[in-house]
Amino acid sequence: MDEAAGAAMGGDESTAATGAKAKGGATVKQFLTRLLGLRVELQQLVFATFQATLDALIASAIKEGKYDAGVGDIVATSIGKTSDEVVWTDPVSRSVTRLIMLEVDRGVAWEDALGKYHVMRGEKPSQAGGEG
Repeated sequence: MDEAAGAAMGGDESTAATGAKAKGGATVKQFLTRLLGLRVELQQLVFATFQATLDALIASAIKEGKYDAGVGDIVATSIGKTSDEVVWTDPVSRSVTRLIMLEVDRGVAWEDALGKYHVMRGEKPSQAGGEG
């Protein structure tokens, strides 16, 4: 890395992405501002290197079975709770950890699928004639 990139980095190590002071006294905001001062080519290099490193770390974590994708949305036509049990209770705070099992239907209802089939064939509902 050239001198401009080194100056932009400032040798500081950020401890949080919240603007908290890092070891050298610079904040994350200052670090990002310094990045903006780099030539576009160097910015692209910094972010490409960051992305490659992140991708490699994620791939490694997935391979080792340690990757957690975090919280995600469940998208379905219907969702129902099938069980709810307490699996652990913290002895101090009495907070509980629950195992909740869900029944998730991500498919299409038969009636909807059949209706779409008849529409694709150019049939009117009266021509569809029920099942088939």
